[in-house]
Amino acid sequence: MTDEESDDLLNRLIIELRAKREKESPNERDDFLKAIEAEIDAGKPVPVTLKVDTEKIVPDPLLGRRRVEGTTSGEFIQRQEYRAKEKLDILLRGLALATVAPPLMARTFISELSKVSESAASTTIRFGDDQTADPLLALQKETVDAVVQATSTLKDLLEAIRSDISSDSKPSTPY
Repeated sequence: MTDEESDDLLNRLIIELRAKREKESPNERDDFLKAIEAEIDAGKPVPVTLKVDTEKIVPDPLLGRRRVEGTTSGEFIQRQEYRAKEKLDILLRGLALATVAPPLMARTFISELSKVSESAASTTIRFGDDQTADPLLALQKETVDAVVQATSTLKDLLEAIRSDISSDSKPSTPY
């Protein structure tokens, strides 16, 4: 995939995700696109070491004034804009983290909880607080498995695009 194709795909995905965000108006904490865009806008950190020649005149009781020369260096972080492929990779990783990972984590959570629970036959976990009688959230094993299955197609698509953009550069890491 070329940088132009990556840039085109990135722009189309961001337009679609922004339209979806406008339609749903998520809570601030659920707005993953904002975090992805902020990371892209920040640019990648590039360490820069600056060396500066210094010259000082130092009073010396025996020699009078003397000149001391040397160099001073400092390390700074400069920001550089990401290439189009890097921007697309950041977006794809963010999408995977926001959409594919939560159902997988929920499935792992239910599996681990059923191993230590006395009622292993129970497939529904209810979450609540001490202020309400009804659960605020109920996770059902069947529902979580269905969501994992539904997101597997998205996961495969994201991995295919990532492997395509990284085929001519470094190898990609799986999600």
